[in-house]
Amino acid sequence: MATVSEPQSIDQVWAVVKSHFQITDRNHIVKLLGSLALDHYLVDDLDSNDKKRYLFRFPLIQRWWKLAQGL
Repeated sequence: MATVSEPQSIDQVWAVVKSHFQITDRNHIVKLLGSLALDHYLVDDLDSNDKKRYLFRFPLIQRWWKLAQGL
């Protein structure tokens, strides 16, 4: 999510995570995104199909996350 500028759905985030890590439980991603939103790192909204999407709340935090993860 730190490398994109448009909101990402849970399915989009899950696909990227699954392609880079050996993780099999999608619920971990759902909980992580929810926690990051509760901590105000992410904002969430709904797309035209009422699916939740997430985006970093502040560009500064997004840049920091990107740098901290070496992305």
